[in-house]
Amino acid sequence: MRILKIKRLMKKYPNFSLDITDFELNGGEINLIFGPNGAGKTTFFYSLLHLKRSKLYDVQYIGRNEQFCDINEIKRKLMFIPEENLIFEEITGEKYMKFYLNAFGIKYDRDDIISLLEYWGMKSHDLKKRIKNYSKGMKKKFFIILNILRDPDIIIMDEFVSSLDAWSIDKLKRYLLQEKEKGKIIIVSTHIIDVIENFGDKIAMIKDGKIVLYKEIKSLKNGNDNLHEYLLSF
Repeated sequence: MRILKIKRLMKKYPNFSLDITDFELNGGEINLIFGPNGAGKTTFFYSLLHLKRSKLYDVQYIGRNEQFCDINEIKRKLMFIPEENLIFEEITGEKYMKFYLNAFGIKYDRDDIISLLEYWGMKSHDLKKRIKNYSKGMKKKFFIILNILRDPDIIIMDEFVSSLDAWSIDKLKRYLLQEKEKGKIIIVSTHIIDVIENFGDKIAMIKDGKIVLYKEIKSLKNGNDNLHEYLLSF
Protein backbone atom coordinates (compact mmCIF):
# COMPACT_ATOMS: atom_id res chain seq x y z
CA MET A 1 0.00 0.00 0.00
CA ARG A 2 1.22 3.49 -0.86
CA ILE A 3 1.86 5.69 2.17
CA LEU A 4 2.95 9.34 2.38
CA LYS A 5 4.45 10.01 5.81
CA ILE A 6 4.93 13.65 6.73
CA LYS A 7 6.97 13.59 9.92
CA ARG A 8 7.89 17.26 9.59
CA LEU A 9 7.02 19.89 6.99
CA MET A 10 7.81 23.47 7.96
CA LYS A 11 7.83 26.75 6.06
CA LYS A 12 8.49 30.09 7.69
CA TYR A 13 7.39 33.53 6.49
CA PRO A 14 7.57 36.89 8.31
CA ASN A 15 3.90 36.70 9.36
CA PHE A 16 3.05 33.03 8.92
CA SER A 17 4.49 29.59 9.63
CA LEU A 18 3.48 26.20 8.28
CA ASP A 19 4.13 23.44 10.79
CA ILE A 20 2.81 20.02 9.77
CA THR A 21 4.00 17.08 11.88
CA ASP A 22 3.12 13.38 12.15
CA PHE A 23 0.63 13.45 9.28
CA GLU A 24 0.19 10.15 7.42
CA LEU A 25 -1.82 9.70 4.21
CA ASN A 26 -2.67 6.27 2.86
CA GLY A 27 -3.27 5.16 -0.69
CA GLY A 28 -6.80 4.18 -1.61
CA GLU A 29 -8.32 7.13 0.24
CA ILE A 30 -9.53 10.55 -0.84
CA ASN A 31 -8.28 13.15 1.62
CA LEU A 32 -10.06 16.52 1.72
CA ILE A 33 -8.10 19.50 3.04
CA PHE A 34 -10.35 22.13 4.59
CA GLY A 35 -9.70 25.43 6.35
CA PRO A 36 -10.28 29.19 6.26
CA ASN A 37 -8.57 31.52 3.81
CA GLY A 38 -4.91 31.98 4.70
CA ALA A 39 -4.84 28.85 6.85
CA GLY A 40 -1.95 27.30 4.91
CA LYS A 41 -3.64 24.85 2.53
CA THR A 42 -1.93 26.08 -0.64
CA THR A 43 1.36 26.60 1.23
CA PHE A 44 1.15 22.98 2.34
CA PHE A 45 0.71 21.83 -1.26
CA TYR A 46 3.56 23.95 -2.62
CA SER A 47 5.83 22.76 0.19
CA LEU A 48 5.23 19.17 -0.91
CA LEU A 49 5.84 20.15 -4.53
CA HIS A 50 9.16 21.83 -3.72
CA LEU A 51 10.58 19.31 -1.25
CA LYS A 52 14.27 19.66 -0.55
CA ARG A 53 16.80 18.19 1.83
CA SER A 54 16.51 20.31 4.94
CA LYS A 55 16.03 19.97 8.67
CA LEU A 56 12.63 21.59 8.08
CA TYR A 57 11.50 18.63 5.91
CA ASP A 58 11.09 14.98 6.81
CA VAL A 59 8.74 13.38 4.29
CA GLN A 60 8.75 9.71 3.33
CA TYR A 61 6.90 7.91 0.57
CA ILE A 62 6.43 4.16 0.48
CA GLY A 63 5.46 2.96 -2.98
CA ARG A 64 3.56 -0.07 -4.23
CA ASN A 65 6.59 -2.31 -3.75
CA GLU A 66 6.90 -1.10 -0.13
CA GLN A 67 10.21 0.56 -0.90
CA PHE A 68 11.07 3.97 0.53
CA CYS A 69 11.58 6.68 -2.10
CA ASP A 70 13.97 9.61 -1.83
CA ILE A 71 12.87 13.25 -2.18
CA ASN A 72 13.50 13.43 -5.93
CA GLU A 73 11.52 10.24 -6.51
CA ILE A 74 8.62 11.62 -4.45
CA LYS A 75 8.48 14.71 -6.66
CA ARG A 76 8.52 12.59 -9.81
CA LYS A 77 5.54 10.61 -8.55
CA LEU A 78 3.59 13.69 -7.51
CA MET A 79 1.18 15.72 -9.64
CA PHE A 80 -0.09 19.08 -8.43
CA ILE A 81 -2.99 20.90 -10.09
CA PRO A 82 -3.21 24.43 -8.62
CA GLU A 83 -6.35 26.52 -8.42
CA GLU A 84 -4.70 29.07 -10.72
CA ASN A 85 -2.60 27.37 -13.37
CA LEU A 86 0.78 29.06 -13.61
CA ILE A 87 1.98 27.86 -17.01
CA PHE A 88 3.43 29.22 -20.23
CA GLU A 89 0.25 30.79 -21.55
CA GLU A 90 1.80 32.31 -24.67
CA ILE A 91 2.30 28.92 -26.31
CA THR A 92 -0.33 26.57 -27.70
CA GLY A 93 -1.79 23.69 -25.73
CA GLU A 94 -0.20 21.27 -28.18
CA LYS A 95 3.31 22.67 -27.67
CA TYR A 96 2.93 22.70 -23.91
CA MET A 97 1.60 19.14 -23.88
CA LYS A 98 4.53 17.88 -26.00
CA PHE A 99 7.03 19.73 -23.79
CA TYR A 100 5.43 18.42 -20.61
CA LEU A 101 5.10 14.79 -21.65
CA ASN A 102 8.59 14.69 -23.18
CA ALA A 103 10.04 16.18 -19.99
CA PHE A 104 8.70 13.19 -18.06
CA GLY A 105 9.56 10.68 -20.77
CA ILE A 106 5.94 9.77 -21.35
CA LYS A 107 5.00 8.03 -24.58
CA TYR A 108 1.59 9.02 -25.86
CA ASP A 109 -0.79 8.20 -28.66
CA ARG A 110 -2.56 11.09 -30.39
CA ASP A 111 -5.81 9.12 -30.63
CA ASP A 112 -5.77 8.66 -26.85
CA ILE A 113 -5.26 12.39 -26.39
CA ILE A 114 -8.14 13.22 -28.74
CA SER A 115 -10.39 10.80 -26.85
CA LEU A 116 -9.48 12.44 -23.54
CA LEU A 117 -10.08 15.91 -24.93
CA GLU A 118 -13.52 14.92 -26.17
CA TYR A 119 -14.41 13.21 -22.90
CA TRP A 120 -13.56 16.38 -20.97
CA GLY A 121 -15.55 18.59 -23.33
CA MET A 122 -12.62 19.93 -25.36
CA LYS A 123 -11.87 19.63 -29.08
CA SER A 124 -8.72 18.68 -30.94
CA HIS A 125 -8.51 22.19 -32.41
CA ASP A 126 -8.30 23.58 -28.85
CA LEU A 127 -4.71 22.33 -28.78
CA LYS A 128 -3.91 24.79 -31.58
CA LYS A 129 -5.01 27.72 -29.41
CA ARG A 130 -2.72 29.62 -27.09
CA ILE A 131 -3.32 28.64 -23.49
CA LYS A 132 -4.00 32.27 -22.56
CA ASN A 133 -7.16 32.02 -24.67
CA TYR A 134 -8.50 29.09 -22.65
CA SER A 135 -11.18 29.76 -20.05
CA LYS A 136 -10.34 28.94 -16.40
CA GLY A 137 -12.33 25.74 -16.70
CA MET A 138 -10.52 24.72 -19.89
CA LYS A 139 -7.14 25.34 -18.27
CA LYS A 140 -8.09 23.12 -15.36
CA LYS A 141 -9.37 20.36 -17.64
CA PHE A 142 -6.18 20.63 -19.71
CA PHE A 143 -4.13 20.01 -16.57
CA ILE A 144 -6.37 17.11 -15.58
CA ILE A 145 -5.73 15.52 -18.99
CA LEU A 146 -1.96 15.93 -18.50
CA ASN A 147 -2.39 14.31 -15.09
CA ILE A 148 -4.20 11.31 -16.61
CA LEU A 149 -1.50 10.88 -19.27
CA ARG A 150 1.27 11.09 -16.68
CA ASP A 151 -0.43 8.62 -14.29
CA PRO A 152 1.18 9.80 -11.01
CA ASP A 153 1.03 7.94 -7.69
CA ILE A 154 0.17 11.07 -5.70
CA ILE A 155 -2.56 13.43 -6.95
CA ILE A 156 -2.87 16.86 -5.33
CA MET A 157 -5.48 19.42 -6.38
CA ASP A 158 -6.03 22.86 -4.86
CA GLU A 159 -9.73 23.85 -4.78
CA PHE A 160 -10.42 20.87 -6.99
CA VAL A 161 -13.96 21.77 -8.11
CA SER A 162 -13.41 25.50 -8.70
CA SER A 163 -13.88 26.85 -12.26
CA LEU A 164 -15.49 23.59 -13.43
CA ASP A 165 -19.06 23.18 -14.63
CA ALA A 166 -21.39 20.54 -13.14
CA TRP A 167 -20.61 18.01 -15.90
CA SER A 168 -16.85 18.37 -15.44
CA ILE A 169 -17.15 18.13 -11.65
CA ASP A 170 -19.03 14.85 -12.03
CA LYS A 171 -16.34 13.51 -14.40
CA LEU A 172 -13.57 14.66 -12.05
CA LYS A 173 -15.15 12.90 -9.09
CA ARG A 174 -15.50 9.73 -11.14
CA TYR A 175 -11.83 9.97 -12.17
CA LEU A 176 -10.66 10.46 -8.57
CA LEU A 177 -12.76 7.51 -7.41
CA GLN A 178 -11.17 5.36 -10.13
CA GLU A 179 -7.68 6.42 -9.01
CA LYS A 180 -8.63 5.72 -5.41
CA GLU A 181 -9.51 2.13 -6.41
CA LYS A 182 -6.01 1.84 -7.91
CA GLY A 183 -4.54 2.69 -4.51
CA LYS A 184 -3.38 6.21 -5.41
CA ILE A 185 -2.82 8.86 -2.74
CA ILE A 186 -5.33 11.65 -3.37
CA ILE A 187 -5.22 15.02 -1.59
CA VAL A 188 -7.64 17.77 -2.60
CA SER A 189 -8.70 21.00 -0.95
CA THR A 190 -12.11 22.63 -0.93
CA HIS A 191 -14.00 25.47 0.75
CA ILE A 192 -17.36 23.81 0.10
CA ILE A 193 -18.79 21.91 3.07
CA ASP A 194 -21.42 20.19 0.88
CA VAL A 195 -18.54 18.57 -1.01
CA ILE A 196 -17.09 17.28 2.27
CA GLU A 197 -20.42 15.78 3.31
CA ASN A 198 -20.88 13.91 0.04
CA PHE A 199 -17.38 13.06 -1.22
CA GLY A 200 -14.14 11.79 0.22
CA ASP A 201 -12.97 9.48 2.97
CA LYS A 202 -11.03 11.68 5.40
CA ILE A 203 -10.86 15.37 6.21
CA ALA A 204 -7.86 17.33 7.47
CA MET A 205 -8.57 20.75 8.91
CA ILE A 206 -5.71 23.25 8.62
CA LYS A 207 -5.76 26.36 10.78
CA ASP A 208 -2.90 28.79 11.39
CA GLY A 209 -0.52 26.50 9.53
CA LYS A 210 -1.25 23.39 11.62
CA ILE A 211 -3.40 20.29 11.24
CA VAL A 212 -6.02 20.64 13.98
CA LEU A 213 -8.28 17.78 12.87
CA TYR A 214 -7.80 14.61 10.81
CA LYS A 215 -10.65 12.11 10.89
CA GLU A 216 -12.82 9.90 8.77
CA ILE A 217 -15.73 11.87 7.32
CA LYS A 218 -18.12 9.01 8.03
CA SER A 219 -17.32 9.03 11.75
CA LEU A 220 -17.70 12.83 11.91
CA LYS A 221 -21.11 12.63 10.24
CA ASN A 222 -22.22 9.88 12.64
CA GLY A 223 -21.04 11.84 15.68
CA ASN A 224 -22.44 15.24 14.74
CA ASP A 225 -26.01 16.17 13.90
CA ASN A 226 -24.77 19.22 12.02
CA LEU A 227 -21.40 18.68 10.34
CA HIS A 228 -21.54 22.21 8.90
CA GLU A 229 -21.68 23.82 12.34
CA TYR A 230 -19.07 21.43 13.75
CA LEU A 231 -16.48 22.25 11.10
CA LEU A 232 -17.08 25.99 11.40
CA SER A 233 -16.61 25.79 15.19
CA PHE A 234 -12.83 25.38 14.78
